[in-house]
Amino acid sequence: MQASTDSSTRRSSWAWIASASALVVLLLVFNNGNAVGNNFDGGRYYTILMVLPATVAMLACIVLQRLVNPRVLLVGCAAYEIVVVCWYSAIALDFQSWNGDALVYISSYMFVYHGGLYAAMLAGALPLSYLAFLELLPAFKRQREQGGTILQAMLRDAAWIVAIATGVLLLAKYYALGTSHLVLAAAIGVGIVRDLASARLAPPGIEETPPQGSSAQSSSKLKNVFLVLVAAFAALGLSYLWSINYMRVGDDYVAIYTVDEHDVVSDSLLGLVISEVVIALMLAIGSKRRPRIRSIVAEEGIYALSLVGLVAGEWLLVAAGARVLPVRAPLLLTPVAAALGASWLATVAATRRRESGGLLGAVWLLSGLTGWLGLCVSTDPDLDGIVLIISGVVVIVAVLSGLVAGVVNPRFVAGKQGRVGNVRRIVEWPHAEHPAMVALHKNRRAFGIIAIAALVAMPAVFTVTAAASPAQYQLLANVNNDCIFYLVDPMARIAPEYQPYFGMHGLAAPNPNITLSAAKGEYEPVHVVMKPINQAHFTVYSITFSNMTLASDPGVKILSSNWTAYTIEPVAPLSAVIQDVVVPFNRYTVSDGLNHPLWLLFHVPRTAQEGDYLGTITMVVDNKTQNPIDWHPGELLSVAFPVSLHVFNFTLPDSPTLMSNFGFSASDPAFPTVTGWFQERRMMHWSHLALPESTLGPTGGVVSVDTASLDAGVNAIHAYGTRTIGMSADSLWLGSFLPRPWFVVDGVNYTHNSVQDNSSLYRATPAWNATAREYMSMLESYLKSKTYLDWFGTNVSWHDEVYLTGNDEVDAHGAAALAEAIHVYSWVKDAVNASLPIMQTMGPNAELEAVVDIICFHTSGHEPENVRPFLAASPDHDVWIYTTCGPRFPHPTIATYGMATESRAIAWQCFIYGYSHYLIWDVATPWNAGNGYAYQGWNGGSLLYSVPGGYALSTRMEMIREGFEDYEYFTLLARSAPSAARDALLARVSGLMDGYVPTMDYRVAQALRLEIGEFLSA
Repeated sequence: MQASTDSSTRRSSWAWIASASALVVLLLVFNNGNAVGNNFDGGRYYTILMVLPATVAMLACIVLQRLVNPRVLLVGCAAYEIVVVCWYSAIALDFQSWNGDALVYISSYMFVYHGGLYAAMLAGALPLSYLAFLELLPAFKRQREQGGTILQAMLRDAAWIVAIATGVLLLAKYYALGTSHLVLAAAIGVGIVRDLASARLAPPGIEETPPQGSSAQSSSKLKNVFLVLVAAFAALGLSYLWSINYMRVGDDYVAIYTVDEHDVVSDSLLGLVISEVVIALMLAIGSKRRPRIRSIVAEEGIYALSLVGLVAGEWLLVAAGARVLPVRAPLLLTPVAAALGASWLATVAATRRRESGGLLGAVWLLSGLTGWLGLCVSTDPDLDGIVLIISGVVVIVAVLSGLVAGVVNPRFVAGKQGRVGNVRRIVEWPHAEHPAMVALHKNRRAFGIIAIAALVAMPAVFTVTAAASPAQYQLLANVNNDCIFYLVDPMARIAPEYQPYFGMHGLAAPNPNITLSAAKGEYEPVHVVMKPINQAHFTVYSITFSNMTLASDPGVKILSSNWTAYTIEPVAPLSAVIQDVVVPFNRYTVSDGLNHPLWLLFHVPRTAQEGDYLGTITMVVDNKTQNPIDWHPGELLSVAFPVSLHVFNFTLPDSPTLMSNFGFSASDPAFPTVTGWFQERRMMHWSHLALPESTLGPTGGVVSVDTASLDAGVNAIHAYGTRTIGMSADSLWLGSFLPRPWFVVDGVNYTHNSVQDNSSLYRATPAWNATAREYMSMLESYLKSKTYLDWFGTNVSWHDEVYLTGNDEVDAHGAAALAEAIHVYSWVKDAVNASLPIMQTMGPNAELEAVVDIICFHTSGHEPENVRPFLAASPDHDVWIYTTCGPRFPHPTIATYGMATESRAIAWQCFIYGYSHYLIWDVATPWNAGNGYAYQGWNGGSLLYSVPGGYALSTRMEMIREGFEDYEYFTLLARSAPSAARDALLARVSGLMDGYVPTMDYRVAQALRLEIGEFLSA
């Protein structure tokens, strides 16, 4: 089929547009989810896992196109991509149907838990876009020969690509990621079928009109190497800048600020819209001037120089910290750069005597490799990944060398010999047209209608079937089609704009019944979401609870006072992104039409009888509007939700089995309230005591230890539920036990206040060692004499609760600090003979492990292989875990942006891997906006929020309680009599985590908890 003689009427290849749109969307979604799903600081590792399969597939495509008909290869690649994208979409839809989080969480979940599918999609999209572009070369050659500009044609394609990518990304953000990718799969299929069925592309066997006279260009190694280098420069420059928000050049540094993942989608959408406007302006200007660039060298050179200049200009803007409008420069200009680059490659192909896919394939592959390198470096520029970066450079150089010597070799591409006229086809076909392609072309109309109808219908079929089942959320009530209330698992976070789906007729058939189960002494939350549907305004006036009555004996009740109602509000610094602040319920009106969660908390008294209880939750509501005239108080409605509660026949321990250390300032006026919250949530305050002072004799001997102050301190700590106590010991030089009056040891005058400064004078003297040893012996004897029985009947001494605190993360402060700590800890053990354990926050370090008793690891990065040898070395050894400004998704974390399951899984991790304590520095650190990850303070997310008059709780703190209660279930199960059923349940508990990655399917965890409860009740 001959192309139109007018370049302006050249019809674009929809296969090329659809496949390029798919590539754009995949990269933008990667940019969106990678900030959350980067495995703490492993973004570059995720990048290589995602991009490397695509480069391998691209290399395979370059080889196969000389063995297989490229058009058959194109159809096969498209079929593969459609299947993989549909598979990915079905999983994403299913995940969202039971976990209505925002796009940022869904994409991160898919990267981590189904990263292979994403890599498979990208591995198919890169060769697919290349093959579709390759099919365009005959049309581009005709375009140029007829006096048209390839840039205008490419800009039209770019406009369509950006428009489709924008629509798909909008669908992903505001409806469902899975549905958006189904539309993408349909677009690929429709594009391929439409082009092939209408013979849009030049069929094999047709010889193209040769370039006229001097227009013919032979290939040379120098030209090809130059072409490859320009492409590499553009890909590396764009990829490095793409994931960077901006760089600010200081006096002696360059600060790199990454983009907050919650802003990436909006930023990407705005960038695409502005890019579309820029492309439209370029098209309008070009269509008026209609340049007829006949100079081959000028046309090819102008596009190459423009591409290099655009990338260099982006670097200048980024380095200056400048932003074009409200959008990042790389995001805004990348589509234009891509159009320039594609125009340049098409011009190169159109000006060669004969073009194989080798040269373009080499450019495509090299662009992917250098793009991967740029993404790796920009994702995390720290030097700890230098080995990976160097290995990546080696791979790139090796591949580039092979391409220059082989594929890019001019004799392999075109050859300098051979006449200009009567050249063979631009795309060299090794075989005749495949019979399937001939049949498709012959019956193109029928095949086209059937295929397009099927592909267009595919997204609708997927979204209305089981992938978005109405059974995942329970519709509790539909109030006059003004507002719905639906039940959500407490482990699901519902994004404000999430649209729940209840089927075609689901809104007409609500089920108001709520079912709960809990042990005696347990707290159980009910998560109800209110969402206006046909109007934005709605009011909840009150929430009341009835007594819970035992079904078998109506005289037995659990009083309604055991219920508490809260609302969940968005985190203020993150706008309406994270629903996390838990505040006591008060009458409120909404006017935004979004989801508004309610948190209804029930406490089962320890004295409750086993059995099934019945009660009711009642809400008084109305559809109050903005106009007071339309409001009629007499029309208030009561919505009742019957509640059935099953109380298991066992009781949770009265004190937590999992020890913990949650920091909160004892000088804060809210300290009594907060420690009360801690006890309700089985959390322990991170408590410290100074070593009790002593009375010394004139020669330094210890006369007595102040046990009265010690008793008062320990009893106060026990009073608010803490059973783990750190002894602050002046960097373990133990000077704080010295009395206030002066005293003399070996003729040296020491006082309590100056002992730290003078420690070097006494710490090695025999007399001082004897004093410290005598003091430690008296202190430890007293601690061992103070005992009590725990909930399991075990005799526990105060000595078992106390530990000596070492310097924080001393192994991270250089060799001198590490050597000093090892020296001091050895002195405490060998010279002072202390049996109190030394606790050290640290990473794996054999030297430190040899002189401490408790290693406290950061929660990610230390598999059981690091822990087991230490625990086996001594029965007195113990391992704790702690969190600071990490880890990130998917590891157990309390980070603000994290999914609810991550906070709950902290306790799972402790049980499965044998960690006895969980530690966190502070639960109320101020918000820190500078790190770009929605962190709050050093802990990755404050568990308490500052509000007028004190603090508010967070849903993450509620999830920690749920996890700590799970830990009690697991512990009681492990302590039960051995049996096959018990062992099977314990094996399933271990299956909740794969390494340090917990399951995000909370339905599995909830079903297991129910089975354990029934087992323990039997």
